[in-house]
Amino acid sequence: MTQDRVSGKTGQLRSLLIRAWRERWSASQYGTQVKALLGRGVSGDVYGLADALLTQALTGPAPNQLLLSLLSHSLATQLVSHSATLLAITKFTSYSRPHCTSALLSLLVSQRRFTTCRSPRPDECLSLASALASLTTWLLHTTASTLGRLAELRDSSVDTANLASCRALLAWLARDPFISCLLTVGREDEAEATGELVAACQLVSSSCSQLYTFLPEDQLAATEQELRTVLVDLQSHDQAPPPP
Repeated sequence: MTQDRVSGKTGQLRSLLIRAWRERWSASQYGTQVKALLGRGVSGDVYGLADALLTQALTGPAPNQLLLSLLSHSLATQLVSHSATLLAITKFTSYSRPHCTSALLSLLVSQRRFTTCRSPRPDECLSLASALASLTTWLLHTTASTLGRLAELRDSSVDTANLASCRALLAWLARDPFISCLLTVGREDEAEATGELVAACQLVSSSCSQLYTFLPEDQLAATEQELRTVLVDLQSHDQAPPPP
């Protein structure tokens, strides 16, 4: 497949997404149109469909819920893979738009029990493992940024909800048997990703010193302990198992 053909079809997909938004397409109408454009058996990953959906959905101060729902539909119908979607999410760093951050965290929370690799090809499983390593680092940066925003604003309902979502997702990454095993594989496969993850853990650990500025006293100790424990769990994947 030539680069020109890929670029051409990528442009057609973006135009289709704008049309879907303007005409308020249903999920089934969107799916039919995308499959017709991609061709039989072709994944939207080839043309960056997940990235295109998120780029269009997060252009403003508030997320475009229609396009986000189409991304969820794309995941459910295997038009895009979880690995491609996770990597697309990690490109978002505009934490000054907390409602967009919230939309991404909500998408991740909703996909926890569905996150898997359906392809029989080993390289696809490795792609998911690598994407999970990148996602973990992104979530840690998101957590640190959210802690900073709460320390500054003191009372922000959206940031408070975002922090709760970050805590739940980090616990899932660290403790879900299947996901944590994939995360270990991803970090072994990408040495640079491991260094970035450890640095992000240290950033969150330092940011925990800001908890007292916005949390009630009766929640402070438990929240700090929970965060520090999950940081230890995430970093423990670097350590070799003890000898038998």
